[in-house]
Order: sequence, then structure tokens, then C-alpha cells
Amino acid sequence: MALITSNMIFKKMAEPIRMTLHLSEKLNQYRSACTVRYALVECPSLFAIICYYMSGNLFYIFISGFCILYLFTLRPTRLKVEMDIQAQLPS
Repeated sequence: MALITSNMIFKKMAEPIRMTLHLSEKLNQYRSACTVRYALVECPSLFAIICYYMSGNLFYIFISGFCILYLFTLRPTRLKVEMDIQAQLPS
């Protein structure tokens, strides 16, 4: 549920970025949107780790591992940033 919510909130926060004129403003807004997205994915992972320590059930480790792998796929690359903010970044 958190993964879906993080994507929806990120898209809503990223929409106005395209209307901004200056690249520095776009990158600051993009950074804020990414931070919110990463936090919403990280929280269930931390909660799953705490549940594992309390119960000893390995299922929670799998949940945490999945969230961490998903965070790894969300890492910002030059191409992703350019596509999200609709701007050409300087070399």
C-alpha cells in the first residue's frame, strides 16, 4: 500500500515541476518530491524490521528486503530526472 501511495504522491508533487522556469528550482522541487517518496517506502521497511525483532518471523525480513530492493530501483539517474522534470540537464 505504501508503494502505491508513494508513487501517487510523487506524481502529484512532480506535476508542477514541469511548469517551473529555472532549472535550479526544478531540481529543488524534484529533490523534495523524491525525499517524500523515499520516506514513504522506507517507513514500512523499518516497521517490518521492528516486527521481525519482536516476533522472529522471517516474513517481515522479506518485506523489508523487498522495500530496500524497490528503493534501489528508484535511485535517480540522469535519464529519470530529465524525464520527470522535462528538462535537459547540463553535461
